[in-house]
Amino acid sequence: MSEALVTWRMEKVLSKRRILELYLNVVEWGEGIFGIEAASRHYYGKPSSELTPFEATRLAAILPSPKRYNPLGDQRYVTTRANDIYNIMIQRGIIAPEYEEMNENGESSFVEEPSPSSPSKERRIPSD
Repeated sequence: MSEALVTWRMEKVLSKRRILELYLNVVEWGEGIFGIEAASRHYYGKPSSELTPFEATRLAAILPSPKRYNPLGDQRYVTTRANDIYNIMIQRGIIAPEYEEMNENGESSFVEEPSPSSPSKERRIPSD
């Protein structure tokens, strides 16, 4: 059965939200890491239900190539893509902005509160 036919059938029977849920629970997030729950526990040491918006966007950012990218690293692509996803989530009202401060360049930034298993992280969010 072709991928296009499978996709067409899925879209006829399932909501986009359910398709996304199924995908996130089977996709490979790194070498031998399958599903969002395993990825959350592997990278952040906690269940996916406890991920912060920052952590969730970092995981989402690696999906084009999870064996190439690492959500914990400082790869430019991951940082930029996670920032874009975060801003879209705020614009659509999916999440509330984290604590923000304006820096000397007029950019908003928020500081991720450290969890016991991860160091403090700071992200820059361009102001509109």
